[in-house]
Amino acid sequence: MAEKKVIYFGKVNIISSHVYKMYDSEYDFYDVLLPVLINIKDGLEYEYRFTQMYDEKMVEVSYNYVMRIKEKTDTYVYGYLNKKGRVPYKTESISGELVTEYIDNTERIEFYYDVFKEKIGYYTSIRFGHKEILDVFEHMLNSIFKDEEDAMMFSVSRYTNGLDVKNIEKELQSIGNIQKLKFTFKPINPDTELRESILKNGIERLEEFEDANLSIKHVELYAASRMGLNIESNIVREQIDYANSINSNVSFEKSTGNGYVKVEAVGSDGITHSTEDKAPVKKEINNIIDFKSACQELINKGNS
Repeated sequence: MAEKKVIYFGKVNIISSHVYKMYDSEYDFYDVLLPVLINIKDGLEYEYRFTQMYDEKMVEVSYNYVMRIKEKTDTYVYGYLNKKGRVPYKTESISGELVTEYIDNTERIEFYYDVFKEKIGYYTSIRFGHKEILDVFEHMLNSIFKDEEDAMMFSVSRYTNGLDVKNIEKELQSIGNIQKLKFTFKPINPDTELRESILKNGIERLEEFEDANLSIKHVELYAASRMGLNIESNIVREQIDYANSINSNVSFEKSTGNGYVKVEAVGSDGITHSTEDKAPVKKEINNIIDFKSACQELINKGNS
């Protein structure tokens, strides 16, 4: 029986001042992104160290992530991400007691990165999940230019089908007693079609972003009691309206789907609800051999 895999996708966004060159007719869209393709190399590494509670004591954990490139063309990078680390497990000692031992372990996932369409296709494993994969990609991309004076910076988020304003309002109403509401805004990374429209019709609210040399904007609202925030209030409405009017060429649905706008709400139960977790773009394949072509098909469809 063929092995079934679900492919998920990430959206890469430039959040440094380089993104504003895309709104300028003097710059070519591809020239802005070309350094990414040129400088992404086989063997790119990222190390993450942290402490966690295990067996009633704090232990230090370290993971080393390595990019292995199988193929690189003038538009995409295809390969693997390896996650290396020591995994704790329980074993029985000679005396019959359970003791903690460690074993070296390597997890590997496949990826396909279309640089100019700013999309990453990937699948997950038991010990290598969505958030971790996208965080690793973000750190790796940012490490490429970190030593440059005018360093290009990126964020990587889940690529979803997005939510429109009515669905956002419905979702917020369904969460009981919201204690925290957070809006995150990032500069729009225009594709070729959107760029042409912006050059023709103006950048509208994106001008505020450019004037401020804005990378990321956060707006956080906290409830004054356990009754939660009033979702119908003007101050909440203002943020939703703002998110819906950044640029008339980009719908609220596309903004949330591409990570330009993220809305997070924490209910009285402490659970965080995020637009990034709703309606992810995904594709199921029956044979892992089809991975690259499946990524290309969906990414090209989404950018047509």
